[in-house]
Amino acid sequence: MIENITNRGVKIMKTIDEFNVNDKMKLRLRVGEYGGSERIDIRLWVEGTKELGPTRQGINFNIEWLDRFLEMVDKLKDV
Repeated sequence: MIENITNRGVKIMKTIDEFNVNDKMKLRLRVGEYGGSERIDIRLWVEGTKELGPTRQGINFNIEWLDRFLEMVDKLKDV
């Protein structure tokens, strides 16, 4: 599922992938521009009365940190 969100020119995010955490929550991976910089957002979304909405549970970081973030995630294989 791919979506673009634009909010008064402040952010444009594209959903890359998502999966169901449970019947009311999804974990979404999104990339795009926010506050003038390219960002990566990994966040829980919860089902509201009409649509899914983002929660405060997640992480948002500059895309320049992607390689270092992937190195960190790769270390989980050794745990």
